[in-house]
Amino acid sequence: MQQNDQVPALTSYTINSILERPLPRSNEQADLLIRWLAENIEGPGETLSIEAWKHSAIFGAKSNEGFYLILNHLFEIGLVEGKITGGAYGAGVSQVTSSFKGWGYCESNGVQA
Repeated sequence: MQQNDQVPALTSYTINSILERPLPRSNEQADLLIRWLAENIEGPGETLSIEAWKHSAIFGAKSNEGFYLILNHLFEIGLVEGKITGGAYGAGVSQVTSSFKGWGYCESNGVQA
């Protein structure tokens, strides 16, 4: 995961290497998203705007449907809170934050927020 503001150098070797790797499984995608939220939210209670077309690559979602499947799952198990917009699988900006349970999950898994 890109951790700084540097633009990555993409060579044909790098691109081919990325394309040959399988996407993360759904549980790993959920873990990557909740970790990314904890690392990018300014603090507890603050929200981030996320969109399928812009943020799917952060955790390896292949499509809008995959993005919303993972996001809905995190809402259902109580690790994130906020508002999903754009319908169940449509385009839209969702406002999300890590819940108290989500912060605990991240802390117990060594995420430095």
